[in-house]
Amino acid sequence: MGNRLRGFVALCLVATLCWPGECRADEPFIAATNGPGPLLVFVANEIAPPRLGKPKNVELCTFNPRHHKRPQPIWRGSDDRPIPIALVGTEFLVLDRSVLHLATGKTRPLLDAERPLRLLAIDGSRVYFSERYAGHVFGRTTTVRDGLIVAADEQRARYRLHCLDVGSSQEASQFTTLEVESILGHAGGALWVVSSGEPRHVYRIPLSPDAVPEQIIGIDKHWSLSDPQMELSPSKKYLAITASHEQRHFFEQRVLAIIDLARNEFAFVKDDVYQRQFG
Repeated sequence: MGNRLRGFVALCLVATLCWPGECRADEPFIAATNGPGPLLVFVANEIAPPRLGKPKNVELCTFNPRHHKRPQPIWRGSDDRPIPIALVGTEFLVLDRSVLHLATGKTRPLLDAERPLRLLAIDGSRVYFSERYAGHVFGRTTTVRDGLIVAADEQRARYRLHCLDVGSSQEASQFTTLEVESILGHAGGALWVVSSGEPRHVYRIPLSPDAVPEQIIGIDKHWSLSDPQMELSPSKKYLAITASHEQRHFFEQRVLAIIDLARNEFAFVKDDVYQRQFG
C-alpha cells in the first residue's frame, strides 16, 4: 500500500451505524470488485498537495482483508464526501443518503427527499430507515426552573419509517403509518419506538414491509425521549429504557424504566437516577 495510502484515516467498519450527512446525486463513484467477507472503508489523501485555493482531493476506498488485492477506490472528490454506513450482502454499500452498487459504481437515493435520514436496521436485502420531517434532532432544549436545569418545551421530532429493498427496482415506501416521536432502537427482530402526540406509547414494530405495530405501554407525559437508551434482555422478556424528565436535572438525572413484555406493564420505574449510576 505504501505511499498510496499516506494520510490513511480509518472511517468505519461498514457494520457500524453513523449519523447522516450530505450526499449529492452527481458524485463520482467508481466500480469495484470486493468479493465476500468483511469490508473496511477508509479515506486516502491524494499524494500531490492541492493547488492554492483548490479543495483537497481524497479517495474513498474499500479493502477486503481476505483478498490479496490492493484497496480499491470507489469515490474521488473533495473533502465533502459521502459517509459509508453498512454493507448489504456483497454487492451494495449503504451511504448516508443513497445506496451504491459496488460492481457498477451506480447509486440510487434512499429517498427522494432532502430531509434528514437515519439508518435503523438491515434485514436481508431490505434497508429500514427514518425520515425526520418535523421538529428538532433532540426535540428539547433546557431552561432554568426553580434553580434547576430542566428540559424546556419545544417542538418534538416527528419521523416517518421507510423500507427499501436494494435488490428491487421499486422505490422506498413507508412500512407503517404510525406517527413516531422517538426511535428507541433495534433489537429482537423489531424496531422499538415511541408514538407522537398524547398519550404516547411504546410500540414494537416487526421488521417487515407490511408490519403491524404492537402497542406495548403508555409513558409519562413528563418524559422526554429525545436522546433515549434502550436494552432488550437476553430472554427478550424485559425492555429497559432511559429518558430525561421535565422536572429533574437535565444533565445529571434520568428516568430508568423496565417494561415486563409478557404483561405489558412496568416492572420498575425510577425517575431520579443519577447518570453516574449507569456506570
